[in-house]
Amino acid sequence: MKDTHTIRSMTGYGAASFQVEGASYRIEIRSVNHRHINARFHMNSIFQGAENTATKALREKVGRGAVDVRVAYETSQEASGDVAVSVDMPVAVALNEALSKLSEELGVAPPSLDTLMRAGDLVRVEGRKMDRPKAEEAFLEALQIALDALLKTQEGEGQALAEDLERRIVVLEGVLSDLEARAPEVISGYEKRLRDRLEAARGKEGVQVDQGRVVTELTLFAEKCDVTEEIVRAATHLATLRDLLRPGVFIRGKRLDFLVQELGREFNTVGSKCRDVGMTSAVVDAKVELERIREQVQNIA
Repeated sequence: MKDTHTIRSMTGYGAASFQVEGASYRIEIRSVNHRHINARFHMNSIFQGAENTATKALREKVGRGAVDVRVAYETSQEASGDVAVSVDMPVAVALNEALSKLSEELGVAPPSLDTLMRAGDLVRVEGRKMDRPKAEEAFLEALQIALDALLKTQEGEGQALAEDLERRIVVLEGVLSDLEARAPEVISGYEKRLRDRLEAARGKEGVQVDQGRVVTELTLFAEKCDVTEEIVRAATHLATLRDLLRPGVFIRGKRLDFLVQELGREFNTVGSKCRDVGMTSAVVDAKVELERIREQVQNIA
């Protein structure tokens, strides 16, 4: 599947109206976060033959997310005798009993008819002489229009997500620069403290200082505290993250998820190597910012 659009959120809404032999219907599509594509259809049985084709269209255009497709009957130009209305009473009664029991347990108002109608596909309205292939064709055409509207809202919210993520990337780059600048100061500070202690010991107890041992100790400390590799890798991950936010790039949230996980590992490693309060504070700030990025990335298609 080729994606030349801007980054998209998994949250969106699209709608369209269509007619089938004088009967008017409205299709509404709502999408929210989900790790995979999860399409659910709530519509008259006359359209259900097109469900597989509709699911394929959703998978190709939406990518991933929980998608609810509802088709509601609006009006009809047909004579009332040519329209069949049926209510699934067993389901309605069972649903009412279950929701009434739930409302009683929670101490809230009992369910209204509107609540029941929204919770279940209870009412079916269809023309007795409706042509099924024509109905399915009209439904699929309207689905494409509603899908285009859905994608437009997803792209609008996705653009806002991209701008927010870009600001947070800049913050993390600043943290990396701070860590890189502090690293040599940590080593030089440790060397000064070490030499000061040795000098004090020599002056007080006449201890002879083995300069070779001092160099060895400083070398070992520098190796334990060296965060150069982690900083370089984290900077590379941030650059890749920024590239994925650019228009025209093949975007999938799972790739962003992976990068955020890798960034988390790098900052955790830096934190474990820190021997400086300032560096520790910078790592904490980075983790807070990274968690905000993780939350935003969870909503990217």
